[in-house]
Amino acid sequence: MEDAMAFMRNYAEEHFQTEVAFMRKHEYRFEGAFNPSCGFFRKLDELENDLMMFGPSQALADRALDITQDWFIDISLMKICCIRCM
Repeated sequence: MEDAMAFMRNYAEEHFQTEVAFMRKHEYRFEGAFNPSCGFFRKLDELENDLMMFGPSQALADRALDITQDWFIDISLMKICCIRCM
């Protein structure tokens, strides 16, 4: 489970850096509308803390899946809104 958490964090950091660079390149104003931390890293910190304190569990894996799905949906909706605004 530690490997999965590290993968999630590394992927999200790379994704956010790439996305912010793309938005800046195309002069998209994202202050307020787009926050690279968007709560995802805070939730990931909580998961990692719970993993260290309580060890791996199905409940923790389910939370990780929920957080990842919610993030994917939020990012997808944001991209749809950005495309419509262009």
